[in-house]
Amino acid sequence: MENLESHYLIVSSDEAKKHSSSNVSSNFYTTLKTPLKLESNVYEIGVAELYFKPCCRLFGYEHNDNLVVVEENKGNYFREIFVKIKKIWYDVSDFNKFNQEKGIKISILQYTLAGVLHYALEHEYKEEREFRLSDKFMEIFGFEKNSYRKKLIIAEKPYDGAAYARMKIGETAFFELVLPPKSTNLYLREPSEVSVAGLVNELAEQLIQHHITEITFSANEHEDGSDEIDLDGDIDFSVTFSKRLSSMLGIEGFIRPKYKMTNIDFFRGNKRIIIFSPIVQPQLLFDSAEPVLRFLNHPREQKNAVLSFNPIIYNPVHKTMMDVINLKLMNESRQPIPFEGDFTTVLHLRPKRI
Repeated sequence: MENLESHYLIVSSDEAKKHSSSNVSSNFYTTLKTPLKLESNVYEIGVAELYFKPCCRLFGYEHNDNLVVVEENKGNYFREIFVKIKKIWYDVSDFNKFNQEKGIKISILQYTLAGVLHYALEHEYKEEREFRLSDKFMEIFGFEKNSYRKKLIIAEKPYDGAAYARMKIGETAFFELVLPPKSTNLYLREPSEVSVAGLVNELAEQLIQHHITEITFSANEHEDGSDEIDLDGDIDFSVTFSKRLSSMLGIEGFIRPKYKMTNIDFFRGNKRIIIFSPIVQPQLLFDSAEPVLRFLNHPREQKNAVLSFNPIIYNPVHKTMMDVINLKLMNESRQPIPFEGDFTTVLHLRPKRI
């Protein structure tokens, strides 16, 4: 087809997906029913209209990206008191007898003729436990750190008999055995709508199903159109979101109740879309020449969006035979946009204007 005056081309990611499973919304190929044969360096093309049809999907991009972990830290330790009554070996023996059912004991690991004693702490629990030692306990038994996470903990230094002798009868030293927090994994389903309210409703459903009533999530929409999610409830709880959810909610690490999430962005910071296509001649983009068809702002709402451009920005056509059109949707870092809804564009092809 030569001497083409003007032509509109409609390309759709949904249509492209029907022909090849390798086509995705952010990178797809459309084969034209009628190839266009063009004269070299005569035609230009631009985006006349765009149609976004976002899918209702937050998850499914990465493994466990729908995971939220709720940890209960309430009452997760108990304290063991060591009391000076007689000599050290008598008091250790009494302590062990008292704590035998708990599976905790103080062991004599080494005893020399010179009377040098090395002690150890041990427990019989299958799960991990943390020992937190008081200063007095560390001084007497020769431990140099106040926290250990082993089943058998050997003191770095010998027992300090002089320090024990200075203790009065009835004086105590202690350590705490810290239990791991109770963790509950919430695997979120796709919300009924991709919105802050939809996400909060799904979180609430999962909390009810797992009988967690001590914390609540609530969604708030401000007058300026910005959204907020509040975590409220018992401060002994903490919540950790998956990497993907954390990025969308603008948080790092775990959070506790009385926390407000205000930096919410379901598009993970992809505020601009660059449409790349090899059908146009490369042009300077930042620090390199790239085949850029159009810049546009990412639609902020998860609703159907139609964008019409007037005037249309045209770019020189790079091909003389146009039979396949490839469009790539990327951010300013040249990374694919995490977007899986339909993306349809109307392209206008015309002879170059002088």
